[in-house]
Amino acid sequence: MITVAWFLVTVALASFAVETAFMQLASAKRVLAAGVPMPLDIRLVSYFWLVVGYPADVAFNLTRGTWIFRELPRELLFTSRVKRHYRNSSGRRLDQAILWARILNAIMPEHV
Repeated sequence: MITVAWFLVTVALASFAVETAFMQLASAKRVLAAGVPMPLDIRLVSYFWLVVGYPADVAFNLTRGTWIFRELPRELLFTSRVKRHYRNSSGRRLDQAILWARILNAIMPEHV
């Protein structure tokens, strides 16, 4: 029972961290692309989310990604997995890839 609880906590924390990190990094990327100088505190927050975001993305891919696509991952990151299914899958997995590509692209256009 405790193992299930820790698994659920891991899924919840990974989901929150991935979503937060993705939003923060997408915003920082837009600021940099606009050529606006970024203050040190905002850069530090961006670096923090970059460091937290990658391990959280791996955990998200291993947990929720496995549940979403009903397969063990071949890729380390969830976006790579979505791209593979978007290009090479059919049926239910393609439907899920299209859904997640829309979600990811809404935050960061042309991401997938």
